[in-house]
Amino acid sequence: FSPVEQAWIAREIDGEARRRALSINATLGFLGMGLGALLVAVPPLFGLRYHDLTSFRVLFVLPLLGSLGSLTLVSWTREAASSPRPAVRPDHLDAQITRDENHRIRRLALTNAINGMAIGIIAPLIAYWFLRRYDQGPASIGPALAASFVLATLGTVLAHRLSRRIGTVRAVTAMRIVGLALLLCIPFSPNFALAAALYAARSIFNRGTAGVRQAIAAGLTRPERRGLAASVQNLSMQIPRAAGPVLGGWLIHRGEFILPFLIAACLQGLYIVLYQRFFGHSVDVERSVTVGSGEAP
Repeated sequence: FSPVEQAWIAREIDGEARRRALSINATLGFLGMGLGALLVAVPPLFGLRYHDLTSFRVLFVLPLLGSLGSLTLVSWTREAASSPRPAVRPDHLDAQITRDENHRIRRLALTNAINGMAIGIIAPLIAYWFLRRYDQGPASIGPALAASFVLATLGTVLAHRLSRRIGTVRAVTAMRIVGLALLLCIPFSPNFALAAALYAARSIFNRGTAGVRQAIAAGLTRPERRGLAASVQNLSMQIPRAAGPVLGGWLIHRGEFILPFLIAACLQGLYIVLYQRFFGHSVDVERSVTVGSGEAP
């Protein structure tokens, strides 16, 4: 449902408010994920240890309650705006705009696929990596992951402010470069505390750009095609991300604790270069699309 959610937000809110709304949406999501990771400490409070299957069953109840609460809130929500209607344009102009949009969407898909593969190699397996590399259990790993999600909320605020100062694409590029440097430091950490701290700090600069990147994707097309852009934004990332753990898990299982990070760093570096090259020359992509579509700038 993520593409629908992003298209919904993009349709209901325009201009600068849209970027802020998407950043707030990402911030609240990270706060919820941080709380969920922190709740891994709940079973031990009731005397349950993680070698007991009951402890893990309790953890499955918590996201079930969260999903039911989310479903209730969505069921109470009503759409404030009708579906966008395409503006009336000459056929040749409409065809040219569509070609330009498709070109931008293809570039978005390529960069997201590279980013998704890099994420998939490390992120879904980071708890397993902490376990194998530093012999840590859920009681230590859970709070470490919670810290990374909470710090990601600070990143969304930072990304939003930077985007207003230096531009959205420049903000994404600058933050992702810092995140790349931190990624390279993690596997060489001598102990769990430092590795966990670096991983949490990296979330500020990597996950923190989620909201502004969604805003960029929403601005690549006319309003009636934002659902398509949001779908491509998600699918082009999630499919490679699903393949990443196959490689990452195999390497970690073999005892390769550094190589997965180096591969992910190379992919992240390529992503940064392509993202800046494809979108960095557009001072305001959304404004150009809006003007080209015949709507008020």
